[in-house]
Amino acid sequence: MEDPRAKILVVDDEEVNIRFLTTVLQRRGYEILSANDGASALEQFHDHKPDLVLLDVMMPGMDGFEVCRRIKDREETHFVPIIIVTALDTTEDRIQGIEAGVDDFLSKPIQIEELLARVRICLKNRQLFLQLENSYKQIAGLTQQTDQIIQRFDPLEFDFFSAESMLFQSLIQIAESEKERPSHIILGVPNSYGLIECRLYSPAPAPGKLATRTLVLRREYLEPLRGPTGIFFTNFTADDGPWTPPPDLSDVVGKLHNIVVYNGEHILLGALNYGRPVSRFDAQVLKGLALHYSFFNTIAGQTREIEHSFRYMIDALARASHANDEDTGSHILRIKGYTALVAQELGLPAKEVDVISYSALMHDVGKIHIHPDILRKEGDLNAAEREIIKKHTVYGAMILGKSPRLAVARNIALYHHERWDGTGYPEGLSREDIPLEGRIVAICDVYDALRSRRPYKEPFDHLTAVEVISTGDERTRPEHFDPRIWDIFRQKHRRFEEIYESLREDDPAVTGSPILLPL
Repeated sequence: MEDPRAKILVVDDEEVNIRFLTTVLQRRGYEILSANDGASALEQFHDHKPDLVLLDVMMPGMDGFEVCRRIKDREETHFVPIIIVTALDTTEDRIQGIEAGVDDFLSKPIQIEELLARVRICLKNRQLFLQLENSYKQIAGLTQQTDQIIQRFDPLEFDFFSAESMLFQSLIQIAESEKERPSHIILGVPNSYGLIECRLYSPAPAPGKLATRTLVLRREYLEPLRGPTGIFFTNFTADDGPWTPPPDLSDVVGKLHNIVVYNGEHILLGALNYGRPVSRFDAQVLKGLALHYSFFNTIAGQTREIEHSFRYMIDALARASHANDEDTGSHILRIKGYTALVAQELGLPAKEVDVISYSALMHDVGKIHIHPDILRKEGDLNAAEREIIKKHTVYGAMILGKSPRLAVARNIALYHHERWDGTGYPEGLSREDIPLEGRIVAICDVYDALRSRRPYKEPFDHLTAVEVISTGDERTRPEHFDPRIWDIFRQKHRRFEEIYESLREDDPAVTGSPILLPL
């Protein structure tokens, strides 16, 4: 039996020739279709999509060359092999056949062994083409999915398994039929204990979804699946192959066959149980998938390291800004907490909430340029000293510079003393001319100042601070604040109190503690 899955169309206007070819080929396990003229041949071809055509030339009406030409002119059938079976053997006849797109010639009278050999080689070439075409489709699908990931790629929030599930979904579902795709895909990342932490992906009952399971495999079990370049592919089953899969895997997947595995130093990636034999084309697709992993994972890791360093710098700068002030690190932590609360209540996206809240840590960074004697002065400041203090907003903007990465922090440092009614400083902006982040921090800073001890006053309790912000006193009035933000404060003031109480300066758990900026 050659290949019981192959379907062959036999076309000849003489019934005896059709019966002969049908008998010979059916005995080898091929499925046979037949037609006795050109028009019927084209109808059979388009209805049943054979893998190969044995085609006579001399037929009434449409000859074999015209049938071949019509099949080969269509892009979707161009690569179906056609063998011309004919008694014509002149050079001109063969040239005409080649120009029509014929793949091979078989002369009459037919020799059975030659017939079978030519059928085998044409079907083999057809199979290689289908594998190459399927690999191209898979690579194209992976490229499209990768483009989508790149467009919304945020390395700080990059979750490899979620992103890769999109790529795996493409690999599983790009195939036109179940036999062209793996039934499972396994992804594993080695840890320092000789184990590989894996996630197994399988098509879920719901269209477009994947079912996932977690597995932990020992690295030593997988050593046989390791070629010179990390790629291994085979069509063995668990009963006859060189590798016995670990129970944790076989219990879930069942008997393994037709598998492709990339077993690298930093990643295990396997496509398991294709519905057809696998080849080097499938191995190259999987290798491309592994390269996708390496790219995204490396970029995400490096970016997180940079972000960690960036936030550590913010931490150090924020603490330095209060080295000579009456405030401690608890004050700036509280400002961060209040700011996050207000930004969330305004309905801002989570990423914006994060940026505004950690940028609020640097609201007073300009105080680095204010002389310590003024910052620590007991009693009220005189007019000249107050003007110097006001300059901390401009100094803060100067320190933070014009980097886009610090634009929000710069706005907060420069504008958190501006007032909605235009009576603030340093520029006297009003209403929505004040950047939103400055308006948010303004009310947060006032609340915390009211709750804190100052040289010119004792700390207020929570309800007194709320009353001052709500109704005003000689220094603070409701019209100083964005009405939306003022309203949020009035509705959520108990949350402000909770933040303050959790980070009191006299709390030994927080006093003098470093600022922690989670990534």
